[in-house]
Amino acid sequence: MLVSENIERQFVELLQHDIEVLFNRKVIKSGKLLLLSHKSSVICLTLQQDPHTIKSYELPYPFDIKYINEPGDKHVVFDYTLTNITPRDDLLYRISTIVPTKKTHRFLTNKVYIKAVD
Repeated sequence: MLVSENIERQFVELLQHDIEVLFNRKVIKSGKLLLLSHKSSVICLTLQQDPHTIKSYELPYPFDIKYINEPGDKHVVFDYTLTNITPRDDLLYRISTIVPTKKTHRFLTNKVYIKAVD
């Protein structure tokens, strides 16, 4: 299955529902999920924040995506942790954690939760 098909399949249950995008346990975006699209290296979420405001937010492609569908709790997890691309005991993992970088994305080594709130 293509990555794009997998991403679309994960979000079918959340379309047209109010969602919250959480990072470090804080809501960074919220609104009704109207559209999900993907281009080059980002996933674009189009949210309706109120009846007259529609905005698009871009998230980089995660290393892993998980969909949780439990009674009363539907959400998608974008996992940006390094252990998803290389095992912890691998040389690449050790190098990637000790080599200083000038600029990294704020999501790197963290998880982003996209959760239905209604």
